[in-house]
Amino acid sequence: MMKSLTRHLLILITLSATVFFASLGTARLWDRDEPRNAGCARDMLAAGNWIVPVFNDELRVHKPILTYWFMMTSFATFDDPEFAARFWSALFGIGTTLLTYLITRRLFNPTAALWAGVILATNIMFAIVARLATPEIVLCFFCTLAMFVYVFSVFPRKPIGDTPQPIDATQSFFPKKWWQVALIYAVMGLATLAKGPIGFLLPAAVIGMFLLIVRLPPLAPVPVDVKGFKRWIEHARRLLRPFAPVHFFRTVWLMRPITLAFVVLLVALPWYVEVGRRTDGAWSRGFFVDHNVTRALKPMEGHGGGPWYYPLTILFGFFPWVVVLLPAVVSAVLWVRRRDPARAGYLFALCWACVWVGVFTVASTKLPTYITPMYPALAILTGSYLQRWQFRDVLPDRLRTRLAFGTLAFVGAGIIVGISVAMHMIFRGGVALGAIGLVVAAGAIVCWVLSDKDQRTATLVAFSTTAGAFMLALFTVGAPVVDRYQLSHELLAVIEQRGDQSAVASFGRLEPSWVFYLGRPIVEIPKDHFDDAEAFIEGGRDRFLITTADRYQQLRPNLRPDLVMLESIPYFGQKGEIVMIGSVASD
Repeated sequence: MMKSLTRHLLILITLSATVFFASLGTARLWDRDEPRNAGCARDMLAAGNWIVPVFNDELRVHKPILTYWFMMTSFATFDDPEFAARFWSALFGIGTTLLTYLITRRLFNPTAALWAGVILATNIMFAIVARLATPEIVLCFFCTLAMFVYVFSVFPRKPIGDTPQPIDATQSFFPKKWWQVALIYAVMGLATLAKGPIGFLLPAAVIGMFLLIVRLPPLAPVPVDVKGFKRWIEHARRLLRPFAPVHFFRTVWLMRPITLAFVVLLVALPWYVEVGRRTDGAWSRGFFVDHNVTRALKPMEGHGGGPWYYPLTILFGFFPWVVVLLPAVVSAVLWVRRRDPARAGYLFALCWACVWVGVFTVASTKLPTYITPMYPALAILTGSYLQRWQFRDVLPDRLRTRLAFGTLAFVGAGIIVGISVAMHMIFRGGVALGAIGLVVAAGAIVCWVLSDKDQRTATLVAFSTTAGAFMLALFTVGAPVVDRYQLSHELLAVIEQRGDQSAVASFGRLEPSWVFYLGRPIVEIPKDHFDDAEAFIEGGRDRFLITTADRYQQLRPNLRPDLVMLESIPYFGQKGEIVMIGSVASD
């Protein structure tokens, strides 16, 4: 058993490290979140400031401190700014992959665990998040770590073999030892330092939802039929009885809410109090009111969506494994209802996924990365399903496998066409990048042939190889090609040639990457304040104004003759051009 554990861990470390670290520092930071987070950490490090997040000489109230602390250590260690900004994200991606493996191994068996780890490391959304300088992967790691501590505290060790063992129906499914409970909640406290209250609210809700369902007593039958509505009454009872007041409050009390509050506050509160004190409450108001309450109640920055937003997001984000996700989820639900020996494991993973998707579906502001912490649950469900398919515990269905791999081949062809067209329309070049879709299409054909021959292990190996190869092509070929069209460095070079004493402002548009790569603040002038823009650029020599080409044409008649367009570049990923206005007399 230890040999398989060591072998599996080495496989997953090698795979995830390759996917997450390959060409990690090649592409420049992507607007907008990456340069904001990285610039904040770098500026805090330069100022010796470990408490108050600041970017572009402004208080940054978007996120708590933990991600910045990690980035500050990597900026102090590595010279490459892009690699330093993303280093901890990749490391946490590896850590989350290994935790997912260990959780699945305890809930199910080693083979299911290996597939779950492979699946997590090679789906698009998780791999992207593990390569970005954002707090999402930090939150994901600590939420998964909390689930790991919970599972290892509650679920018994299984004997050697690939057959899940039944769980004792009389157990409480909550740790009995105080230190285990405290450790779970301490990890949630760290997640709270990474992203705010959701760091403890949602992991606690996952555990709570699981407890509410798994600890339910047997359902007594409806005694009489009420005008033919017995079936509907039965469904309503099944749906609502986890939330019956007595059962609900007993479950909440079982989870030791006082301990939860005490431990989370012990870990997270000191920094929250100190940052509030140093900013006279400005950070606390901005973060808790604007970026928590307001985001929940109404869409911010145009990031809204209906109830199908996250199901559609998962269709893209869990690619290429999404072609087997639906049968995996449906099978898990059926196995829970049929009292499968691994019922508790399936139920836990389903609660994990549903709580995250459900909460953020209700919230008004929506972004694809918000549900990243539930991707380990999807990997667990899919990995356990594929293990049973591999060993023929799932009924053979050639039509289903042909549909899955046929869909994968079709999507591969779509990638070829879609990327080629998108590159031509957006960048007027790089159409050959669409060829990375050949990896998917060819892999799907191989999987189709192997599955038709009923070579199931070989099919899964081919599928995994296809997924890994596509991720590597995406990040080692695709990202650098797209990065060639980020030309802001040509614009900023004009300023850097004039020295560090020049003043810089943006009019109407300000991308955080300009601030990050310039290495100093840029004054932001609102888009309708033409008088302020004119006053700035005419206020002295060695002043530079970054704006759009159309705004420059509106400003031009009122500017001094020596104030001209010094440089222009295509606006990366958008229509129009970005121009630099300055004085030729300063050359």
